Amino acid sequence: MSAPGQTEYCPSCQAPNSAQARYCRECGRELDPERFAAPVIIDDPEPQKQRWRPGKGLIIGLVALLALCGAGGAYLLTRGDEKPKAVAAPPPPPQAPPPTAKPAQPTANSPVGVIRTHWRAIAAGDFDKAYGLFSKEYKAKTAKDRWVGDHEDFAPKVGIGVIRRVQSLPGSQAFVFADIYSRDTGSRGDDKVCVRFVGKVRVVRQGGRWRYWADGPGDTFVSKGALQSSDKRCKPLFA
Repeated sequence: MSAPGQTEYCPSCQAPNSAQARYCRECGRELDPERFAAPVIIDDPEPQKQRWRPGKGLIIGLVALLALCGAGGAYLLTRGDEKPKAVAAPPPPPQAPPPTAKPAQPTANSPVGVIRTHWRAIAAGDFDKAYGLFSKEYKAKTAKDRWVGDHEDFAPKVGIGVIRRVQSLPGSQAFVFADIYSRDTGSRGDDKVCVRFVGKVRVVRQGGRWRYWADGPGDTFVSKGALQSSDKRCKPLFA
């Protein structure tokens, strides 16, 4: 390549030309094709991609996260061997005390029930019913007409004061201990007096029912004296 101000000769006709001339002034030939040649640009079909590199802070964060996950996994593994602790159940709410049950009343077909029913039937004047509650032993020695006639003539009123207790006996029998108050107008002729009797009567179970064994073995009813009609124990007999 020629420096500025120098003369360059044509390689074809040897004519002198300016160093900046591209073509010969005499023959027109291109003096130096390489000097005026355009630069060759080579296209890269796949330009080089910029490589991404993580920053230092991100690397530290990932390391910390991995360490935390490892610690959590180890804790869960150790907890898996432990048995769950039993949680105490809350105490039940306080309950109201059950209502006090009333004592069961004796049924008519019971040792106490047959005595009550018999004496109440006499007090009501239902002598047929009262006689029907006697045992077969008493009925065998005392005719119904005679017994009913005697009681209709005297027309007593009988009330049970207190049933003391019941004593079971062999052979489906029992003693009923009681206090009895009787208004006996026939024998005394005094409507203002009642008599208190204390003792026991025998009852027996016959034909599936309890019956009054009047004058049975062991019956002991004794009079404890007369009471005035104003006595509270006698008032029901004069109502």
